[in-house]
Amino acid sequence: MSGDSGEKVQIRPLTRENADGEVFVRRPAVEAQILSLTGTAPDEIASRALIPKGDSERYLREETLVYFFREWRRQLATGENDVRKEYALLAVFEEIERRFYRYLRKSRHRPRDKTEFADWARSVSDGFVEKLMDLETDRIDFAEVRFLSFAAMEALGKAKKTKADSARKSSEISIDDDDREGPPIEPILDALSPEQEAMLREGLLALPLELREVVILLDFEGWNCESNDPNELTVSRYLGVTSRTIRNRHEKARRILRDYIGGER
Repeated sequence: MSGDSGEKVQIRPLTRENADGEVFVRRPAVEAQILSLTGTAPDEIASRALIPKGDSERYLREETLVYFFREWRRQLATGENDVRKEYALLAVFEEIERRFYRYLRKSRHRPRDKTEFADWARSVSDGFVEKLMDLETDRIDFAEVRFLSFAAMEALGKAKKTKADSARKSSEISIDDDDREGPPIEPILDALSPEQEAMLREGLLALPLELREVVILLDFEGWNCESNDPNELTVSRYLGVTSRTIRNRHEKARRILRDYIGGER
């Protein structure tokens, strides 16, 4: 698509990858809306952000708002002095946050108690805002692909993390329980949807260090648990524990992460 000057309009591409190593791609309708607004004054976009969904022709999608919010923040972060853009940035941020909160009120993962809901919603929103403000990583890219799915992941993630933390604290089983034979190592990353992969990476933060490092080395870095080759650096040799301990730790991590991302694995 080209403007009046004949120059090709450039939209910043997404960079986050899904479980198959493919970069996320915005939906065609979102891409088209962003293109149509390129060159539009920020205050006009901010005004349109308030148009209700009933006006389908002028309604701005959540993914579009996230895109322009991130772009404006990048531009202002480089020292650009644009007061109108700063006001538009604040207005769009408030609308994004309002729509996110509106989803939380309908989420099936929300606490039913009003007092508990307020604390839960604040915690989920704080996590969302942290990602939205982050210019150093691409962890919120999926919000430009499927905003409601991203919101659902944030809500589910809080519920699962609370459950995992509670289960871990109440568990009386030692992390290094070597009284049983170590189970076979089953891959954690196989056949995950993009949503589940994102939840998995968040769920790693809920794991104790002893479990998290085993998952990272085995599933993300591709190390072997053990080897007959004395020169090969394996997880067992690196951590200085038996291969049975490694297998036990990995299985316990799988159980926690399975609950965290949902579904049977």
